[in-house]
Amino acid sequence: SGLLFTPLVDTPVITTWHGDLAADACSPERRRLLESFRRVPTTAISRSQRASAAVHLHFVGTVHNGITIERFPFTATPGHSLCWLGRITEKKGILEAIAVARRLRLPLKIGGKIDTVDRDFFRQRVRHLIDGRRIHYLGELTHRQKVKLLRHARCLLNPITWNEPFGLVMAEAMACGTPVVAFPRGAAPEIVAHGQTGYLVSSVAQMAAAVRQVGQIHRAACRRRVERLFSATKMADGYERVYERVLKFRRK
Repeated sequence: SGLLFTPLVDTPVITTWHGDLAADACSPERRRLLESFRRVPTTAISRSQRASAAVHLHFVGTVHNGITIERFPFTATPGHSLCWLGRITEKKGILEAIAVARRLRLPLKIGGKIDTVDRDFFRQRVRHLIDGRRIHYLGELTHRQKVKLLRHARCLLNPITWNEPFGLVMAEAMACGTPVVAFPRGAAPEIVAHGQTGYLVSSVAQMAAAVRQVGQIHRAACRRRVERLFSATKMADGYERVYERVLKFRRK
């Protein structure tokens, strides 16, 4: 990591942490690393990530992640199926998403990678729930397949059970015009505008109720929010402002 070499150069260096900085997610090794470089100028990718950091770092700004919007074509007409997209691991809420689909008797299309560490979880907790009739597992998707899934979904379910530092899939779905129904963990409240681009709910029952109301969300509003707040250009502008702030402080 370039972080390790920051004491050896005169050029200001800014570090962006993309992972979970909360105390319960930091190994002793990571915590020692954070402690050792706590004075290095640092940016967060969400206010949630910044607020939950186990170590008091020298944050000089918060810059949300951005996407290349042109790679996510807008679709005005929703499909019938629900969708879930992400790494298939327990804290991403795959079991909760399946529970919502079964409660509503709606099809759920699942796209996701299964890492080695999560294979037992998939075999023991998830695989028997995939029936090929209502619950469909599509496997790990290419970009083109992912966009097709998001564009033609009624909504994206994102019942995360951890404080995810950002959550690009929510911005990707909204860029396609697809509302997001999520648990209000991590950065979800910073990404989803409740009642405007989706809903933030706290249980499977509430998520099912929100899905019934998702037709009230204007898909064009989802797209506009991403264009305004989560584009690659917006992200680049944010980093430029942080760089200018650090350089200005250094010149004083």
